[in-house]
Amino acid sequence: MPEVGDRGGLLHVVKNTCSKPPNEIKPKELFELYFRLRYLVHYWLRPELAKKVEDEVGGRIEKKDFAGVIGSCWIVFALKSPQEYPSLRPAFLLPLCWQRDRPHDHRLPPNLRALADNVMADLRREGEINAAQKWGLWLHPHFVINDSEPDFSNFDNKVSFNSGWGALFGGLYLANKGQRPNEKVWISAAYDPRRGIVAVGHVREKLELASEYDIKKFFLPRENVNEQNDAAGVHLVPLAQEVNKSPLACLGDYLRAHDVEPPTPQTEDDFKRYCEWYNRQHFTDHSEALARYLQNILPWVADKQRRHIRKSWPNCKPQTLVTVLSGSPELVALTAKTLEAKKLIVLCDRDLAARVQNQWNRVKAYLQQAGFSLDEKEFEIVSLESCFDRVRNLLPWSELAEDGLAVDLTPGTKIHSLALDRAAPPTAWRIYVQTEMQQPQRRPSAGSEQFIVWSPDSHRPTERPIESVVIGSGDVD
Repeated sequence: MPEVGDRGGLLHVVKNTCSKPPNEIKPKELFELYFRLRYLVHYWLRPELAKKVEDEVGGRIEKKDFAGVIGSCWIVFALKSPQEYPSLRPAFLLPLCWQRDRPHDHRLPPNLRALADNVMADLRREGEINAAQKWGLWLHPHFVINDSEPDFSNFDNKVSFNSGWGALFGGLYLANKGQRPNEKVWISAAYDPRRGIVAVGHVREKLELASEYDIKKFFLPRENVNEQNDAAGVHLVPLAQEVNKSPLACLGDYLRAHDVEPPTPQTEDDFKRYCEWYNRQHFTDHSEALARYLQNILPWVADKQRRHIRKSWPNCKPQTLVTVLSGSPELVALTAKTLEAKKLIVLCDRDLAARVQNQWNRVKAYLQQAGFSLDEKEFEIVSLESCFDRVRNLLPWSELAEDGLAVDLTPGTKIHSLALDRAAPPTAWRIYVQTEMQQPQRRPSAGSEQFIVWSPDSHRPTERPIESVVIGSGDVD
């Protein structure tokens, strides 16, 4: 093997060797490229030159996985003037990895390390990582040759790293949650605190590379997406560019695309994994979140809670359920499925019903398909006292109670709950669905739903509250 030396390091080799076409590169220079790049040969060099390097070193250079480790992320670069470097790919990847409780890798350029610090600050402001958590950005371990190679520390003057902000943010967000990224989901996006997501350059070259790697989704600033007449067969997804949106909100769809949805649960462990996945998501489309809840979470929760209710209160078999439409219309379906009350009476505020119309229509279709009879009653709060009178006179309470009646005190405002409790006869079952709250988002944690029951003869919380549906806690005998 010809001798190789430092001679200025990787940047020197790239500038001097890759500025020549592949057929002019000498054997010693091929060894130098192998020595400096090793597992990046296929990612940085044009295919014909990568093949020449393999022939010269006498063996195939393994094409390493750049996404199989927790913390993995990768920046997609593109040459400003590809004609100046005919042996380099017009666009190429830099595989990186976030590592807990370590400083940044000394082999990375100072500007890239500074961008990593900005990303950590962004996630701290979002409440996703705290001040005590330390993360360092490193070269991906699959591409490390030794403690000093490959060395990119002097690349600052030749490479701009701003477009890598989205990749670093996503990589750290997933790493902090113990999740591996999806190698078929790419991003190129910069961020400015005053302007939000901002456009990036050389998109055409990046798209051609993505097409070669059969990338399923490529997230780009909306401005860049609008400029593309031909996406080279790659599915482009625009990122939200609103100035007043937080970085996490801007990248919600991108982060969700990385976290692959588990299959429909078949076992208790499957259900646990699905709930954990669901609770990690930042759904921007409420209808999409609702569809998943109805199909994959609600049946498990309802079945588990129903069995426990039947054991503890065997007489709790109401034929009619009276409830209130709220901003979480799935609650109507959950209580109905749990109690198996075939007749549903839902009190609906006109303005609220208009705001959640799409979600409510989906829930109604779900209930009707399941065989429930649904009756909507328009209901509006004008004053506290009129609210009580309105609810009291709205329904034939005594008649409903004869066949078994339950009222759900969970959804709606406290006034709704008070009005229902006051209007319902003593023989009605009173239900409340309690859930744990996720922090810092303060949203209900799917899978933690727990039914609390007031029996007709008690009018107070039961002495034996229903055991919480703790994810993975096993069946209730």
